[in-house]
Amino acid sequence: MDVHKLKKEEFDLLTSGLKENEEIIEEEAALGWDGRNLLIRLPKDIAQFLELSEHNRFKKNIKFTIKHDLEGIVTKSFDVVERQTLKKKNKHGKK
Repeated sequence: MDVHKLKKEEFDLLTSGLKENEEIIEEEAALGWDGRNLLIRLPKDIAQFLELSEHNRFKKNIKFTIKHDLEGIVTKSFDVVERQTLKKKNKHGKK
């Protein structure tokens, strides 16, 4: 079996765009308004990474956390969580 080791130049070229132990997905999400609610349209690759789909969208929520401490530092984060409240019934009595 012939094993080829990378030369330092080859290794540097392959890893030049990578940071150690870090992957960043950065996308913008479009906002919409339906007259009652502000809607967030997540790009497909972010939805897939968060394991959100049309099949589980009524079982999941996005929980936003905004923390403003006494020193004026604001920290914003979010997480995908299981829905804790039941989906409201529509005007026809269906969920």
